[in-house]
Amino acid sequence: MVGCNDVIEGDIKLIVTAFFCLVGSSNLVIYPANNSGNDEEAIHEILSISEKYCVQLIAHRTDYVIQMVNNPSYKTQYDLSSVLSLSYGGSLSSLEFKKKLMEFAAFSSDGYGGTEFLFSTNPVPIKLLPPEKINSVGKGRPFVEICLFICQLKIIDEEGVTVPVNTKGELCVRGWCLFLEYKDQPELTAKVMDKYGWYHTGDMVSMDEDGFLYVYGRISNAERWKINGKVVYSISIENVLMTHPSVRTCAVIGTDNGKGHDLNYVIEPAPESGLTEEDVKKFATENMYNSLEWPIRIFFYKYADIPKTNGSRPKLNRKVLTEEIKQRVAQNPSEGLV
Repeated sequence: MVGCNDVIEGDIKLIVTAFFCLVGSSNLVIYPANNSGNDEEAIHEILSISEKYCVQLIAHRTDYVIQMVNNPSYKTQYDLSSVLSLSYGGSLSSLEFKKKLMEFAAFSSDGYGGTEFLFSTNPVPIKLLPPEKINSVGKGRPFVEICLFICQLKIIDEEGVTVPVNTKGELCVRGWCLFLEYKDQPELTAKVMDKYGWYHTGDMVSMDEDGFLYVYGRISNAERWKINGKVVYSISIENVLMTHPSVRTCAVIGTDNGKGHDLNYVIEPAPESGLTEEDVKKFATENMYNSLEWPIRIFFYKYADIPKTNGSRPKLNRKVLTEEIKQRVAQNPSEGLV
């Protein structure tokens, strides 16, 4: 996440992340962990430090960055004029959030990497991207011997065949940027690393004709349902929904209707956006690939009410959310109907 080739003397970075994520050369502000257990106190401490040391880059856990960006009062409480970039990872971002991120810190960017490999893309500041590429996570790094993060990328289908540009598939990575193995877990290593040295990331992505990479989510999380004899993927629908400027987080949950499946959209609207069921329904009819991807029900959730995973980078807990939606539909099939 923090590998800056253009760091100059005097630059100061505030990084809250695991130390294995640190690469390259940067001047760092390292401070003791906040033990209060209060996220609000922790954020105020970080912003206070950023103001005191005139920090230019803040690399932070995802949920804190989201709270910073979505609370404009922080910029009035602290002098954050030195902050040029906010950096985070491990979570897909909506178009609305990326625009807010750019407003908070002009040169913020969205990159892509993993615990098993270093960065596979060159992040591009959001403000420098053409409108049609804002949802990308940067350009694929060129395969050159002098590159510190030397890596090759390819995108394959379910048969292992490389797909054409603008086609979704699984991203595979090969090169010096890779880990060696999962310690003492040879079977797990063999499951993700093929005999040719390609690491299969398990992420569904596509790449356009200009080399920009687009990430849709984990293939393992890509639920699929048969509707009228055709397969519908949750990730494809969710990726379209995330382009709506008033959608912050979303998930598509399928529920059994006795003859097949109903699609239920679960959406966290942007605060004060005024997003309605009719707005979402209209957006779906105008932007989804076909009518099979349109919603039967729409559920709105607040950020605090969305089930999340535990850990330093909480994400939407799809398993818990799925059970919750199934229960709601079973108890009241007409709830959320559009």
